[in-house]
Amino acid sequence: MVCGRGTVLDWIVGPTRFLRRTDSAMETTQVRLLRNAMSAYAQRRRAASSNLANIDTPGYDRMSVSFEEELQDVRRHSGSLREQSEVEPDTEVEDEAPVLEEELMTLTDTQMRTRMASRALTEHFDLMKIGITGSAR
Repeated sequence: MVCGRGTVLDWIVGPTRFLRRTDSAMETTQVRLLRNAMSAYAQRRRAASSNLANIDTPGYDRMSVSFEEELQDVRRHSGSLREQSEVEPDTEVEDEAPVLEEELMTLTDTQMRTRMASRALTEHFDLMKIGITGSAR
């Protein structure tokens, strides 16, 4: 499926390039893991939006983004936080049409996960600030 210059899949995955890994002193493995989670949630929102926009398009196959499943696999086999922070989202085109209720539930769930990851990042940087300045202000 084509959308402008690329495919719909390019549109879903492409805008998160700015979230790719940087080797910064401020980026811990926890931050890298949360950044990858936020990237997955952004991709999932775009996939669900595309699915909703094409819900009545004949021949359109649903797109999905997996992240948590891959993260669980790494946790089961390794448990290493460093390896967990290497997990990146995977966008797939499924062999089924989108269903309105499922896409709306996906958007709601993704919004909740985004808020939790955002809070975790905020708390992480607040703790770093306290460690650097010695004050919570």
